[in-house]
Amino acid sequence: MAGGRARVIWQPLRVLQVLSRRLSARDRTQDLSGRRRARAYHPALRWLLQALQTSDISAGLTRRKLRQLRRWTHQHVHDRKPLAYIIGTQPFGSLELRIRPPILIPRPETEQWTIDLVDALKQYVALAKSQAKAPAPLRILEIGTGSGCISILIAHSLDPDDVSITAVDTSDAALALARENCIAHGGNVKLVKADLFDESFVGLALATNCGQPFDLVVSNPPYIRTSEWAALDASVLNWEDRLALDANAREHKFDRQSDDGLRFYKRILSLHAQLLIQKTAGPLPRLVFEHGHDQQDALCQLIEREHKLQVQRKSIFDVPRVVYIS
Repeated sequence: MAGGRARVIWQPLRVLQVLSRRLSARDRTQDLSGRRRARAYHPALRWLLQALQTSDISAGLTRRKLRQLRRWTHQHVHDRKPLAYIIGTQPFGSLELRIRPPILIPRPETEQWTIDLVDALKQYVALAKSQAKAPAPLRILEIGTGSGCISILIAHSLDPDDVSITAVDTSDAALALARENCIAHGGNVKLVKADLFDESFVGLALATNCGQPFDLVVSNPPYIRTSEWAALDASVLNWEDRLALDANAREHKFDRQSDDGLRFYKRILSLHAQLLIQKTAGPLPRLVFEHGHDQQDALCQLIEREHKLQVQRKSIFDVPRVVYIS
C-alpha cells in the first residue's frame, strides 16, 4: 500500500472471467466466453461485485476486494452457500431485507404474490374508505414469518392507520431477524413467539389483537414432503432451516401415508373459525396460502370438501403456487 492508499489492480478482467466460469460450472446454466464483456458475467458474480460496491470493474479492484471476491466465490461454489447469506441482504419488493443462516431466504415467487396481495389490500382499503368515514385498521395474522418479509412489505406498503399485523414464528432466531428488519423498514407489525400446534396458539394470537379475531390470515408454511428432502440442492440442505421447509420435520416418527406436505394447512384450517371474523366485506380473501407447485389440487380439495370454503387458484410465473380462500 503506497501513500496510505489501497493498491488497485487495473486488469481484473482475467480474474473475473475465471470466477465467472467457476460459477457457471456450478449450476451448468451458462458457458461464458472470456471475450465477452463484463455485462455477460454470471449473474451471481454481478451480485457479488455490487455487494463490493464495484459496479464499474473498468475502474479496477483493490487487492482486498479481489480477495473478498475470491472467498465469496469459493463459498458459493464449494460450500454451496446461497448468495443471500454471503451478501447478507435480499431484495423483496421495494425492501432490502437482512438475511442470515439458517433463516429461510425469501423466494421470488413469494415476493411476487406478496406484491399482488398488497395491490389487493390497497384496493380493499380504498373501497372501505369510500364507504365509511373512519374504517377500522385491517387486522392481519401471518403464521410463520421467518425474516418478516411478507408482513413487513405489507405494513411498509400501506398507511400505518390502515393495517395492523401480528407475525408469529416458533424460532427465536427468525423473530430476532424479523425484528431487525422491522426496525429498518418500520410498519405496524407485532412479532410474537407462538407454536401453531400448541393449544395456546389461538389465545396468544388473539391477545395481540385486543382479543378480537383477524380479517385475514396469510401463511407460507413448511410444505416440502419429507420423502423429497434428500433430493434438494445442497444450498438448501446445508444452509436453510429444515423446520421452515419440511412439513413433517418436527415429527419424531416418519409416516409415509401422511407425507403430503399439507400438515400446516390442515392445522390452520382447523382453527380458522376461531382466528377470523365471520365474513369480510368486499373482495378481500380470508386466508392466503403459498403451497408447493404440485399441491394445489390436493389443497383445494381439502379446503372445498372438508371446510366448505371457496377457493381462488393463482399461479406465479405460470406455476400453481397460491390460493385465496374466502
